Amino acid sequence: MSEQSKLDYIEQNGHKFIHVSTISTAAANEQFMRNVQLVQQQRQALVSLNRILSPEEKAAIATQLKNREENLNKNNAEMAKAYGFSLARDYVHQLVRTRVFLKLTEEEYAKAKGDSSIPSDHLLVKGDTKYRLISEIPTADANDQFRHNVQVMQALRNRVVALRDSVAKMPEGDAKAKAQEELKKQAESLEENNKQMVAKYGFSLARDYLMEVVESKLYTRVNEEEFLKASQKAAEAN
Repeated sequence: MSEQSKLDYIEQNGHKFIHVSTISTAAANEQFMRNVQLVQQQRQALVSLNRILSPEEKAAIATQLKNREENLNKNNAEMAKAYGFSLARDYVHQLVRTRVFLKLTEEEYAKAKGDSSIPSDHLLVKGDTKYRLISEIPTADANDQFRHNVQVMQALRNRVVALRDSVAKMPEGDAKAKAQEELKKQAESLEENNKQMVAKYGFSLARDYLMEVVESKLYTRVNEEEFLKASQKAAEAN
């Protein structure tokens, strides 16, 4: 949030986004993401049908298309009321507080469950899959940094895999020796980054994880006039 205004907003790529809602529990965040996925799928289905159907085919299912559109509009209106979200706007969904869970084997889960030093709310069961809490990330900046670090590691891993495949296909010679040296450097960098992630978050590319969003904030993109009006309103309220 900028300190130049009492309005809660962020800037990305030259655009301003103002805060419209805070989603404050893990269950509410799961529901929000399901709802967003639903309306996006509904819109995409309508767009696809209108693109591929001929005028005659559209006329034949006009009632069905109308019902689909009305259902989408109804859901979109409910999203606007609940979250300030509309398909007509661009948004930033900022993760504020998250919890990272490690996927456990049955043996690991049984051991963790029998360990009195592990709080019961640190263990999570979703269907047949068991998890243990390994890290809580408490701020938006910390979550941005965590996701950036994960992306860097995944890119490094992809680079190592590609280099390893390339080296295996190369004939002996200077070019292969040079590629092997680059592979060694990239693999060492990946190993070091992975060690740092394990130390800081308990996170390793060798395991599977679940990220639970505990709190998030939704920001909608506005034009300059809308931003000035929102800033004035926020200033008057304070």
